[in-house]
Amino acid sequence: MNLRIFMLLIISLVITACATSGTTSFVAKEITQVDAEILTNDIISYLEKPLPPASTTLILEAPSQKQGQADVLTPLLIEKLRVHGYGVTEIKAKTDSAQTEEKGTALRYLAFPFRNGIVLRLQYEQNEASRYYPRDTAGSLITEHPFTVRTE
Repeated sequence: MNLRIFMLLIISLVITACATSGTTSFVAKEITQVDAEILTNDIISYLEKPLPPASTTLILEAPSQKQGQADVLTPLLIEKLRVHGYGVTEIKAKTDSAQTEEKGTALRYLAFPFRNGIVLRLQYEQNEASRYYPRDTAGSLITEHPFTVRTE
């Protein structure tokens, strides 16, 4: 049990140190469609408390296409957020003029492989929520770990 707490602490530190501080999100090419389904459901479940649907418009700062990444997470996330009652505006580039005109809550997300799993990091308002998803022996993501939240 102590090893598990220690590993979560180390992962949180690695996430903070490794994550980019730019204005766009990042989805690693290793994220599969099945992974994206699990991550999307968890993002929505987590956001429902701090940013309730039907009263929140999210401005998604989507991954830049210049990175050449196959992003399976963003289209699914946009679709499911809208189904759950969120207003969603997607900003595709740092210089997008809509960024200054849109009103809502900016949401950045990073999803990348770490060890034998995936790290998901959400940034909204002055908060960062991170979660590690290890894989089981069959390769499926395990969702038993909670989000670690840091507020500024």
